[in-house]
Amino acid sequence: MPIAVGEQVLASDVLALVTNKLKPPTVRWAAPGWAWTAEDFVGVVTLNRIYYMPVYVEEDTTYIRIGIYVQAGSGDESLADLRIFEWSDGVPVALVLSCGTVANHPAGAKEIVIAQLLPRGYYFLAVRCAGTPVLSGISLTNISKCPVSGMKTSNAQNGMSGVVLYDDDVYSDPAGVVDGSLDCRSAFLRLREV
Repeated sequence: MPIAVGEQVLASDVLALVTNKLKPPTVRWAAPGWAWTAEDFVGVVTLNRIYYMPVYVEEDTTYIRIGIYVQAGSGDESLADLRIFEWSDGVPVALVLSCGTVANHPAGAKEIVIAQLLPRGYYFLAVRCAGTPVLSGISLTNISKCPVSGMKTSNAQNGMSGVVLYDDDVYSDPAGVVDGSLDCRSAFLRLREV
């Protein structure tokens, strides 16, 4: 909004202008705490495996969607179950939110409407597919940071290895013992901010 010379300016107007410049009203899908330059990796998920993706929420944030992107459907009517878990010493613990399920087929963006405030801190986004769709993940060659400090880098690509945890079991609350870890290419989930 243009301001005329000599016009009185309210502090709230200035704050609104600055806020819109710093955080414009755009659709933002994010993996909080992660930064990358491309999403060119896709991966086939393992049937009924829970993928726990670590995220770091830098400030108290309300998220209005959680979602995945299916590159190729599983060819059946199976579902992907999306959840959010608390973090404790680098492993998932208590369930924060059971978000619901989305179809593994056909290809395309799959999202669930949520209204979840996540206070500043670490969390795990989780997905378990009752099928074997091909999901969009993070490119190992383009990752620039990850929310887990001290993680080793893998081979020449400089990507992060061992950051996405997995459990070959059913969901439970608190989360079950993890069976292993995978590199950042298996970071399949995103959140959408207000």
